[in-house]
Parts: sequence; structure tokens; C-alpha cells
Amino acid sequence: MSEGAGRSVVSSVLGRLGMDTRARQSWALFDFGDNAFATVVNVILQTYFIEVAGVNLADGRALIYWSFTVALSFGIFALLSPVLGAAADHLERSRAFLASFTVLGVVATALLFLTGEGDWLAVAALFLLANIGFSGARLFYNSLLTGVASEGTMDRVSTAGYAMGYLGGGVLLTAGAVVLGTPETFGITDQAAASRALLLVCAGWWAAFAIPLFLYVPEPERDSSRDMQERPV
Repeated sequence: MSEGAGRSVVSSVLGRLGMDTRARQSWALFDFGDNAFATVVNVILQTYFIEVAGVNLADGRALIYWSFTVALSFGIFALLSPVLGAAADHLERSRAFLASFTVLGVVATALLFLTGEGDWLAVAALFLLANIGFSGARLFYNSLLTGVASEGTMDRVSTAGYAMGYLGGGVLLTAGAVVLGTPETFGITDQAAASRALLLVCAGWWAAFAIPLFLYVPEPERDSSRDMQERPV
């Protein structure tokens, strides 16, 4: 197959998926990147917390503390999300809010690399921040869909984005499972060190695939008809 024919096939497939513009592709790539957190971090960090960071805690305490941390992170975000959504909508700054939460999530995830045995409090605090960052980024990421898709293509583009997310998370999780299974093959001393390395890779993966969105995805235009409805008479 010639190079031109190959490009034509790729363009045709992307078109069928609704990924026929750079903005849509960049929007979907963010999902490809941040799902690494949803899969890799949520899969390996509980084990790392219990067996490494919380190894010195009394029997059963590590699991209790971990469960409390997860619940607390979602509880905090549940309280923040209505305020954040309203603020971003009113200020028309979804991209700025998305960037802020992405940086929070990426940095907190990367800093988990520096933790070790007995650092359960640091791991809990960093995961709390990282999970709030991930949840906040998802909120504002979804709000950018109207900036890249019309009403007629929105379902197709959204579905393609979710598919990209599962693909990205699955690729990194599979690679991570191989590294965790045989860390010595990759020059890593043990599973604890492999877990920390994967957390750092996850942060870099998330950051790298977020970049195209900020380059090519526009801020959605505010609905002027809604402004008229909201304006007091």
C-alpha cells in the first residue's frame, strides 16, 4: 500500500469515528492520557499503600486509612464541583480550570515517586490531591466537547473519546503489569520500586497527551440565547 493510500485509509477511519479535525483528535488524546491515572494509579496504589507506605501500621489500619482517603477525596470534590462548574461557565475559563486541575493531578502523581516505606501519610495526602486533580480535570474536559463537536456529531465524538481513554489506560496498565511481574528484567530492584516508577511514568503520560488539547482545542462559545434567558427583566 502506498503512503498516499495509507493516509487516505487513516483519514477515512478517523472521519467515521468523528475524529476528522485536529481539535477533535486533540480532545480525544487528553482522554487517552488521563485514563492512565484512572487505571494504573487506582490499580497499583492501594497495594503500594498497604504493603509499602503503611507497612508499619497496626493490622488492618492501612486498609482503613486508604479507604478513608479515597472516600474523602471524592467527598471534597463533590462539594467543590457545583461551585467550580458554575464559576467556569460564568467566567468562560474552562481551559484555564482544566489546566489547573491537570497540573495538580500530574504533579501530585509524580511526587508519589519520592515516597517509600512508612510514608503512608504522604501517600494519602498526595493521592488525595491527585484524585481531586483528576476529577476536576474530567469535569472541565467534558465541558470542552461543545467547542469541538456540533450537536449532530457530539455523540460520535464523545464515544470516540471514551474509546481512546480505555485504549490509553489499557495500554499503560498492560505495560505496567509486565514491569511489576518481572521488575528485574527492566533493571528495577523490586515491586515497590517498580510501582514508584510506574507512578512517575503515569504522570508523564498524562502530561504529554494533555498538551495537544491546550494547543488546538478552543474555549466553547457561550450560548447567547441562554444569556438572554438568565438576564433579569
